[in-house]
Amino acid sequence: MIGRFVEKKYPTETWNFERLFETCFICQPALFFRRSIIERYGLLDVNLNYCMDYEYWLRLATGGAKFLHIPMKLAGSRLYADNKTLGARVKVHREINDMFKKKFRKVPDRWLFNYSIVCTETQISRDKFPKLFLSVFALRSLKNAIYWNGFISSGMIKIMINWILGKRK
Repeated sequence: MIGRFVEKKYPTETWNFERLFETCFICQPALFFRRSIIERYGLLDVNLNYCMDYEYWLRLATGGAKFLHIPMKLAGSRLYADNKTLGARVKVHREINDMFKKKFRKVPDRWLFNYSIVCTETQISRDKFPKLFLSVFALRSLKNAIYWNGFISSGMIKIMINWILGKRK
């Protein structure tokens, strides 16, 4: 049985090395590379289940591979409740954070926030209890920063102060 799906435009962006650490903006079905890339950088990490392509893009980027953005639709992807991306959001984000910790010794704040959001969404309705949701999300973000990075970054503290002051960033 084919489940209901939503076809969404994948959020691609022009190439930006620093931005790749904040979000995966490379659409896997639309990425093409030469065999020499595999010969130089190896294959996908088979120990990863959810973020093997993202880890590969990061490995290529940090290894000096050149990327070129083609601003036209080359592929599409379908999102539905049972696929890996939406069906296991907590596991997906945990694996991304574990991968960052293992490969780069630090998880970017953006991924800590992402993991905290998906975990909080499994427990509290954002629409019904917005203040409780934000409080649990904020505390969870701090806890996750300490868990993965061993500290809370000044950037995370600034963002949270802005939330408290009602300034969205």
